[in-house]
Amino acid sequence: MLQVTLELESNPFIFAGQQEVSCAPSEASSDIGIDKAAQPASRAPTDPSSPVTAEPASRASRFETGQQEVSCAPSEASSDIAKVAQPASRAPTVTAAPTHPRDTLASDNSVTEYPTDRGKFPVDLEDDDVKRYILNNGPCKPEGPFKRDGKGRCFSKEFYNKTSKIGCRIPRKWLCYSPSMDRVYCEQCWLFGDRPSAHHLHQAWRIGINDWQGLSKKIKEHEFSRSHLAACVVYDTWKNNLTIDAQISSEFKREVGFWTEVLTRITDVTLTLASRNSAFRGHREKIGDIDNGNFLSTIELMARYDPVLQRLIESKKKVHYLSPQTQNEIISLLSKKVQDTIITDIQNAEFYSIIMDTTQDISKVDQLSQVFRYVTIANDENGNPTEVKIIESFLGFHAVTDQTAAGLEREILESMERKGILLGKCRGQGYDGASNMSGVYSGVQKRIRDKEPNAVYIHCAAHNLNLVLNDACQNIPEIKDFYDTVERLYVFFSGSIKRWELLETHLSVPKAGQPTLKRLCPTRWASRQDAVQSLRFRYADIMQALTKIDLLSKKSEERAEATGLKKAMESFEFVVMTVIQGKVLETVNIVSQALQRKDVDLLQATAMLGNATDTLAQLRGEFDGLKAHTQDLASSWGVHSLFKDRRARRTKRHFSELCEDQRLQDPGEHFRVALCPGETSMKGDRRVTANLSSLLDTKSRPLQCALCRSN
Repeated sequence: MLQVTLELESNPFIFAGQQEVSCAPSEASSDIGIDKAAQPASRAPTDPSSPVTAEPASRASRFETGQQEVSCAPSEASSDIAKVAQPASRAPTVTAAPTHPRDTLASDNSVTEYPTDRGKFPVDLEDDDVKRYILNNGPCKPEGPFKRDGKGRCFSKEFYNKTSKIGCRIPRKWLCYSPSMDRVYCEQCWLFGDRPSAHHLHQAWRIGINDWQGLSKKIKEHEFSRSHLAACVVYDTWKNNLTIDAQISSEFKREVGFWTEVLTRITDVTLTLASRNSAFRGHREKIGDIDNGNFLSTIELMARYDPVLQRLIESKKKVHYLSPQTQNEIISLLSKKVQDTIITDIQNAEFYSIIMDTTQDISKVDQLSQVFRYVTIANDENGNPTEVKIIESFLGFHAVTDQTAAGLEREILESMERKGILLGKCRGQGYDGASNMSGVYSGVQKRIRDKEPNAVYIHCAAHNLNLVLNDACQNIPEIKDFYDTVERLYVFFSGSIKRWELLETHLSVPKAGQPTLKRLCPTRWASRQDAVQSLRFRYADIMQALTKIDLLSKKSEERAEATGLKKAMESFEFVVMTVIQGKVLETVNIVSQALQRKDVDLLQATAMLGNATDTLAQLRGEFDGLKAHTQDLASSWGVHSLFKDRRARRTKRHFSELCEDQRLQDPGEHFRVALCPGETSMKGDRRVTANLSSLLDTKSRPLQCALCRSN
């Protein structure tokens, strides 16, 4: 029988076209046998009865000169020389498998059918081109039938797959079978195994295993070994035509993408909490703690549904970007970005107005609030102007230590200079009526106007209205006594939990959102409407609670206080004051709220103040109608509808006077004259209207100070 051997020494893609024919006696084959254990790269075990296979070293030396060796038996040389393989370009080593009675896989077309058979290549492959060739042609996985050993065992194609616990068949891509060697091997470990540190078992999987007993256990042990997994990683890298640099770059990009997504989510949470003035931190800044604050608790909630944050929390790395320092840094960056955008809009505007005021924070530090009012033009998608927008932007607080006019002027101008805002574009100043701000000789408005004459000062309209109300009511004893009683009622019930619960249990109409007693605002008269309205709707409940305390309380001071409040509320004058002040404050509160809107202009302010003046003047002439309405209300509350007859105060008559002092004898008429809005309030309202009307020619100036704007 003829044995044909084609082999390349190092490069499978170089093949010479010459041949060398050498015939030797067949009995010489017994002297050229090669031990299978000592030579892993041999194609099949040597059998004394099998044809002769030339020594690889001698063949390699011949192929260095481009020749081919053919070894044949004397009786069959002439008939089998035609079977010598023809030169093929860029082909790996090809060795025809020997013929054996039990070898049912060996055939003449095995070279083309299994081009990546490990038996055709040496164990230690160093040539990258050969490895590429094997990867491109795929693993060697014949379907059988397979050779059987002396005990009748053989390999089975069922080992190519494994079955999961749920019954799914998962292919083992690494497991291959060599038909020429009748061995199974691991292609990944053969090509890319870590040879210096490889275990003996892994070396066997590189050479090949033909011991079929306990093969399942050997396969499971190998596929979970560390060296095999490392070889699989390198195999996949080669398979995908990747490099180490590309892998490092890909890993770097993947890590950068992960942290980008993390910071995006952290920034969104920070922006949400900051825009709603919510506290960030708790008692303990630790993930998983129940008192870790709004920020970390929000991150934990999102991590339940977001795999990115879940991976961040479960990671054992020290860097998480969740510390208080990171939170403060993100808040600073966000505020700086918003501030820069606002400053750019102000710089691009043609004109602007400044609205500033000072107020104390919780630590008693005087803070200067800065608001800028300017006009922008909104454009559509094509860049065409569509709308003119009036914008008021708050640029922050600045601590001031010098409250003098010179100190405030210096702070305002330095702040504008730091922001790059030109004073030459300023066309209005809005402050309250404090002397250091509104002084006509040395106030802030006068100092700034000396530098920019067009920066006209306007007194805050909301503050001005409040001053008018204060001037109109401060000299009327009846109004002062009324509000003192309202404040005493709130202090009496709010000072004790039991008294407050007693008041709540006497709801005449149990309903959600029922008004309750409220504290009076000491400075803003318009805000007192809520307190007066609550008193009117809860009058009967308050009287019942005071009566019960007067009868059942064991504390003498508590009983005395309840008796005094009850006596004050039972007077008809108190009921009339409740109705009249409710009407007055309702009218004034509407104007006060409107004056604090950012879109109000001088024309609207003048019209609203004029309407309020007319309404109050009309109300003064409707005393009889209010009195009749109050009598009906007092009857429903069980209050006598009579004014108390008080002794009239008389002025001492001197000897030179011809007539006596005349006083009103009717208590109702005396109450009307003393109570209803008089010349003081009318003059005050007309003063505000006149001040605003004189400035109607300027349309871009503020009507509020920064304190009103911030509220």
